[in-house]
Amino acid sequence: MKKSKFAIVIALGLVLCLLCGVTTTFSWFSRPRTESGDSLRWSGQYKISNGQNISIKTVESNDDGSTFGENAVTNFGGSLEAGKRRYFCTEISNSGNAEQNVSLFIKGLKTASASGLYVGVNKPLKTYRSYNDIVGSNSTYTKTSLEKYRFYFDTNNVLSWKDSATTIRIRYGTGDVTTPKWQGNPIVMTPISGQSTRVLYVDVPVTAKVVQFYANNDNTGANATPYMLLKAYCPNLAVDNCYKFTLRAGTGYNNNHNCDTYSFGKPLTDCANFINCYNSINISLGSTFNAGLVAGTDYVGSSISYSSSSKSVFTVDANGVITPVAEGNAELTTTIKGGAYGDTYSVTTEISVTSASTDSIDTPIVTNLEIKPKATDGPTVSKVYWYIKNESSSTITYTLDAVSYTHLRAHET
Repeated sequence: MKKSKFAIVIALGLVLCLLCGVTTTFSWFSRPRTESGDSLRWSGQYKISNGQNISIKTVESNDDGSTFGENAVTNFGGSLEAGKRRYFCTEISNSGNAEQNVSLFIKGLKTASASGLYVGVNKPLKTYRSYNDIVGSNSTYTKTSLEKYRFYFDTNNVLSWKDSATTIRIRYGTGDVTTPKWQGNPIVMTPISGQSTRVLYVDVPVTAKVVQFYANNDNTGANATPYMLLKAYCPNLAVDNCYKFTLRAGTGYNNNHNCDTYSFGKPLTDCANFINCYNSINISLGSTFNAGLVAGTDYVGSSISYSSSSKSVFTVDANGVITPVAEGNAELTTTIKGGAYGDTYSVTTEISVTSASTDSIDTPIVTNLEIKPKATDGPTVSKVYWYIKNESSSTITYTLDAVSYTHLRAHET
């Protein structure tokens, strides 16, 4: 660097240091006064809704909701034919001088035929809710991860190994190749028919760190593979993945047959493995439960199917939606299929069907509806148009006690 440029840099540095020393920042400003105290106070105005001078009246339409009668409804319950609606208009009147905020409810809605009953609002908002959504499905379930790998083993036409009479086993350990720490008894592998070479599969807990395949009961020499560390042979192994081991024809160290490994590509449709599944489901009559599993999230495979052990207790459709038929217990079987070899994997779920809920429900129609103060010519009236609909294929009988409103802590019917 030239001397002139160096001198300029030095000069700029000195100027910067001088500015930092003489200029002030906000943190150094003096305060005109110091505040002290042990409480905070806020002064302002806000609206108070005490519910005074509010009254409601509900009338019913005798047509399609275009016109309404004058007389207040006294009996909201009854029977509703398939595809039919009952239209109502609830008039909320404010005869006071203060603005009010009102929430409107229908009280004690109850039916034993939950599927198909809906409550909707046309004005001031458009809302639409099923009875099942209102009361909740009343269903409980437990869901778990199986936490197992699925391994495929190709004998590659190696003598003895390829014979159908030869039993292929696998053992797994939680240690390493030096100290395997074998767990439990060896697992007999399941052969897959229809393959050009003999292919078998097995499900192994994800706690496995090291594995060994062997033929019959001989886990030494040419009848066995070496101890194989999974993180070395299967570097991309995950719970939702599957690995294929292919036996090498030649033997190596200790006269063992080593293996080549193959990781199936994504999306995983060639292999079959569960990631998550349902252990048990409790569901009440009149409701449904979607027990369908999601590809890539709950399982990997080319297809999935569902079946009921007793259609007199519940039925299940192709998407896994369960419909109870009668009280009792039965099993749901969920089966996935691998695309490459056609192997299957099935799990069973305990299904318990209980009686329909008889709990009555307070159902919100509108909430926090603003009702203006009375006008010079009389009370301010806001109208809420709502209906009950039967979307099922048969008549539904229901009860509904009353229409009510709430405001702050007060409550009137």
